[in-house]
Amino acid sequence: MAKRKKKRIKKRLKRHLIKQHKAIIKEEKVNAAVAPEIVAELPRKEIRLDLYVGKYANENEPYQLELNKVYNGTVIPVERYISQKASILHVCNECQKEFYSRPGWLLTKANQKHVCGVDTAKADPTKLKRKNVGKNEKLQMVRLAEEGLSVSKIAIQLGLSRPTVTKYLKELSS
Repeated sequence: MAKRKKKRIKKRLKRHLIKQHKAIIKEEKVNAAVAPEIVAELPRKEIRLDLYVGKYANENEPYQLELNKVYNGTVIPVERYISQKASILHVCNECQKEFYSRPGWLLTKANQKHVCGVDTAKADPTKLKRKNVGKNEKLQMVRLAEEGLSVSKIAIQLGLSRPTVTKYLKELSS
């Protein structure tokens, strides 16, 4: 019985600490959005360059030269370079951000490059744009449907989703 009680107390304490942590993070985000001058005064996270400089400087030199060509010396690998596909820790001198990335992607892929102040882990905003369906496209949908094309083929031809095509076909047939 005492063991269960201890477990319950530990769980409760853990939940409480997580709530406190989330509240602190939320408050920092609000402050950042409201007053950028306050954020500028906040102490920045200290970069642990001592991890990089002493241990792996010689081993990472060829990779660091490649990074310098792309990022002008702002991005530094903290961990030892293993291969193009192995995720390693990097740090940016400008935005003070530590992030894990694959060296091959960081150097070559446009959507995986480090951009200061932007969280690249979030969805690409260009993919979230919705295409507005005009009158011409609606009429074209009806004409294609009358010709006997399926909803899938109409959607592919017009670059729309199938549910969008079915929605407008139902709307126009009514």
